[in-house]
Amino acid sequence: MSWLINKIVKNLENLFVKTAWLEDLVGQYSLVGNTPFFEIDQFPSLKVLESNWKTIRHELEPIL
Repeated sequence: MSWLINKIVKNLENLFVKTAWLEDLVGQYSLVGNTPFFEIDQFPSLKVLESNWKTIRHELEPIL
């Protein structure tokens, strides 16, 4: 039974990795483009996060 699961997983892995169809699909329907990097102006809500990075880091330090 485990060989069957391994075979299925390998086939799914090949489907997703080699064809990259999901990445292409997301790129086609993206509202912000399909580039590796984006300008911060495209995401106005991120300015609040960026300006509060010290507070966010302080909150994360105990769990890191």
